[in-house]
Amino acid sequence: MSDDSQSDSITVAQPPFDRKTADVVLRTSDQVDFYVRKGILAEASMIFEDMFGIPQGGNVNGESVTPVISMTENSCTIDFLLRVYYPVDNSQLETGEDALSALEAARKYMMDYAMKEAKKQFIIHAEKEPLRMYAIACSRGLHEEMRMAAKASLSRPLEDSHEYVKELDDISANAYLRLRDYHRRCCKAAGSLHYSDTTLGTRGWSRSAFSKTSFNPDRLWERQYTEWARKILQKQPSAAVIASPDTTYAFLTEDNAGRALSHIHLDRLRREIGVFVKQFAEAIDSVVETVRDRYSLEKSWR
Repeated sequence: MSDDSQSDSITVAQPPFDRKTADVVLRTSDQVDFYVRKGILAEASMIFEDMFGIPQGGNVNGESVTPVISMTENSCTIDFLLRVYYPVDNSQLETGEDALSALEAARKYMMDYAMKEAKKQFIIHAEKEPLRMYAIACSRGLHEEMRMAAKASLSRPLEDSHEYVKELDDISANAYLRLRDYHRRCCKAAGSLHYSDTTLGTRGWSRSAFSKTSFNPDRLWERQYTEWARKILQKQPSAAVIASPDTTYAFLTEDNAGRALSHIHLDRLRREIGVFVKQFAEAIDSVVETVRDRYSLEKSWR
């Protein structure tokens, strides 16, 4: 391709990355030029800071030329990374693939804050499409994102979260079966949680049943809630599901709350249940993390 034809195919990025007063140009893999300032990039990334220490640019006919840096990332990824650090609205990554690409680029350029923002957006996509995001992360060998997507899959029953998606063609049967086994193990661990308290006011959970001796009658509803929630956890071992207002509302509107009212007024129950559910969700997260620590999904990605 000639220089003229290549120049014709190059487009300029949308504002604010179109200002010719910039002192460096980032040219993406899809031929989009981002006009940016070295100072901002250097503060955001040690990689860019070191890069700018190397002499760049030059003079043409006595006029200074803005240096151009060719990037391996596409314009969607670069736009996201830059908007994290520029005083403009952050861009929303429309697909999980875009979020993963942004995460990889943020790691590559050591842009910690951009990595956190990209991770937040990946989680949003993983919650919507857990199996698909797991398969894509697995095919790219992204271990942390595999774990994030696997955890997101726990919010759905096994039969609902594991419908076929075309990205499964890119991973091994072992990778898929290990995800299913991980889901089952988490169901077993979270679904076996039993509530415990004493008249001294302590509260806790264990994976073995407790005796009813020394039981505080004012907390009968807590035991009832835990036993009711265990049925959900046996299919959806997710702290997010239990912490959802919809789940709390379901408990309060079913017969469970009516049985608890013999020991506690409904208004008090409504006040206290939020704190209780938060602690219960933390206990669920703890047992799920224990499963993950003992069960390596990463072995399946190759």
